[in-house]
Amino acid sequence: MVFEKHLYSWSRIGTLKLREIWTKQPVNRICADNIKGIEDRAGFPTIGKNAVPLIFTEFGFNEVGSSVEDNRFLTCLQTYLVGKDLDWGLWAFQGSYYLKSDTVQVKESFGIMDETWHHLRDPNFTRKFQLLQRKNL
Repeated sequence: MVFEKHLYSWSRIGTLKLREIWTKQPVNRICADNIKGIEDRAGFPTIGKNAVPLIFTEFGFNEVGSSVEDNRFLTCLQTYLVGKDLDWGLWAFQGSYYLKSDTVQVKESFGIMDETWHHLRDPNFTRKFQLLQRKNL
């Protein structure tokens, strides 16, 4: 058995109820509160005698890269994922949808690729994910 979790900067975990909280209070306190919220609501299956795997199957942020809130959320979440050695999946790869809500070629602002599918939407994407790409020996 494997448990999975979706998480975004606006998810309802801990103090994540308001996305803007990431810029209104000290980041270390908000991050600590949210990691506790993640542990309480999602991380508990990984602890104890009968622990089971947990995979963050979906998390994401606006790939335009200009959201201070999303960038702080990402750093906090990466710290948690690395510290727990958890596997993860990012939403989303595509730069656009072929068809969404009866509209053709709708941009996916959470997509890693731009709408042409030829370039990263956020040129700093690989730098932002260096922490998760490292091997902890």
